Amino acid sequence: MTGPSITIKDVAALAGASPATASRVLSGNPATSAESRQRVAAAVTQLDFHPNAQARALRSTGTNVIVTAAPLNSAPCPGRRRGDVHRRRRRRRPWPADS
Repeated sequence: MTGPSITIKDVAALAGASPATASRVLSGNPATSAESRQRVAAAVTQLDFHPNAQARALRSTGTNVIVTAAPLNSAPCPGRRRGDVHRRRRRRRPWPADS
């Protein structure tokens, strides 16, 4: 798709529901009627809507990202490996596939 992204507001408008109802349906909240679930599901299918993972991460309590911070020379193996990654990146050499 080259145009603007389809948002939950578009899904809600097509389903004849509010964005909050569409959000509850998509998140699996049981406090929605069967009719709303069917209309939102039909709109999602018709529009080929896929939730934006980055937008969901902004609203959630976690991002499923692990960050490590340590001096490059702190541990013999991990530090050396991390240092190798940085050196190869600077030289723009690909990492060997068999290592």
